[in-house]
Amino acid sequence: MAVIGVNYNEETLKYESVYLFVNDNKIFKSDGNFIKDWYQAMKHFILGNFNEPLSFSSSVNHFISDTKIYDSGYLKFKDDGKPYLSYEFDRENEGLEFFVPNNKTPTWEELKNILENK
Repeated sequence: MAVIGVNYNEETLKYESVYLFVNDNKIFKSDGNFIKDWYQAMKHFILGNFNEPLSFSSSVNHFISDTKIYDSGYLKFKDDGKPYLSYEFDRENEGLEFFVPNNKTPTWEELKNILENK
């Protein structure tokens, strides 16, 4: 089993790190920027081809709802295979969840460019 979660100070709401465990082994180290760390952890999980289902720790929802500074964007694919970000949750076509600052709606290419460039 794989689990992704967020460490943060519940009193100050200060972000600390994203963690990713696969079969009880920590396989990801954060850099200190939540949006970038989440992206890198998800990328690491996908490219790692772990053949394990990914579960979200409840800490993810707590962090998002406590801080109120991030919105979800869902990576989905058009019929022609091109990726795009949707900002509406759709149970039938969930997509892979990423996070963006509140009130920002970058395209997938814009977000990817920001996150992959230091």
